[in-house]
Amino acid sequence: MLNFKLTSVLLISLILFSISIGQEQNLIATPHFQIFSLDKSFGEKVGVILEKSYSNFVDFFEDSLKIKVEVQVAESKEKFQALVGEKIPEWTLAVALPKRNAIVIKSPGWHKSGKSISEVLQHELAHLFLVNYLDEQYLPLWLNEGFAVWQSEKWGWDDRILLARAVLTGSLLSLSKIDSLNHFSESRAHLGYAQSFLGVNYINSQYGEENFKKLLSLIKNGENLNSALLKTTGSGYADFEAEYLTYIKKRFNWMTLILGDFPFWTVLAIIFVGLYLYKKRRSKKILQKWEKEDLGLAPKDFDI
Repeated sequence: MLNFKLTSVLLISLILFSISIGQEQNLIATPHFQIFSLDKSFGEKVGVILEKSYSNFVDFFEDSLKIKVEVQVAESKEKFQALVGEKIPEWTLAVALPKRNAIVIKSPGWHKSGKSISEVLQHELAHLFLVNYLDEQYLPLWLNEGFAVWQSEKWGWDDRILLARAVLTGSLLSLSKIDSLNHFSESRAHLGYAQSFLGVNYINSQYGEENFKKLLSLIKNGENLNSALLKTTGSGYADFEAEYLTYIKKRFNWMTLILGDFPFWTVLAIIFVGLYLYKKRRSKKILQKWEKEDLGLAPKDFDI
């Protein structure tokens, strides 16, 4: 009996040892990342994407992260929750953990999404770089998430439609409400991300990327957001939000729902060309009819 117990203990130890070896073999090390993934090829793909993105963020911030980033690919829901906690919304695809300098991403093997892996990874890396740059200075969630979306994702047709519907139904979110984004439903969170992107994009398009960088620099050096906005956009927080919401309402409306991605003037030009061609063809038919009538080949309007 004792021999059996010893054999069992040794067997379990060997199994655990072999598992630990297997896990160690799935550590993919790159110059700036340590990626843990059961799927080695997927881990290598993650490494390639992140290294390319890393260079882009270094160029933007003119600074790098102090230590290597740990990337965990969660192979199951249970592992994901064990790594990030259970309070994270179900719709979350990945999480950046700045205090641990880590990223946790759901494996596409068990969790499918409409977003590309590249977008998801760049989004989370943007969070790490931003928090590192600001040196833990407070940043509202709309600005944090807006920067991450602005750096990683493409503005699509579905985003335009979503914003147009929100404008028409009066359901646009205030910037302060976006701070509760992690408690939103998936559809409302989508709106929150879209509006956050537009907030950051508005600053960059209206005031220039240099002023956006200046905004972040001022916050890094201890300025509050109201003061930083005033110095970079000429408007305090309340006035900035008012003009930003006005911008959204003007840009996204019922016409957006009808036209989708097509610019208004392009569609208008197509309509005019169509009307011109229709009128030209109709005039030609009338002339042909008159010619036939003159020759006595076509019935008059009163013929039966």
